[in-house]
Amino acid sequence: MTTKTFTIKAEDLITLTKAAKLLDVSHATVYRWVEARKLAVVHVNNRMFIDRKQVEDLKKRRDQDGFMVFTVRRKIKTRSHKSNYGNKA
Repeated sequence: MTTKTFTIKAEDLITLTKAAKLLDVSHATVYRWVEARKLAVVHVNNRMFIDRKQVEDLKKRRDQDGFMVFTVRRKIKTRSHKSNYGNKA
């Protein structure tokens, strides 16, 4: 993991929830985009923030080009269900 140090104004950072509202998508969608590195985040005291300009640029592109969809593929976790239903001892 690469760590970069830079200076950014606090008013230029927004939470993932605020970014989701501005982009009119769910918080989970924004988080998936972050996980897939479609959006860059800044970590401050164990909280994640996104640069407001990055969100505004994405919103402008989406408004110009139509709805933009990022495909995020992740492995589906499966659970094994061990139950005794139907089994007579």
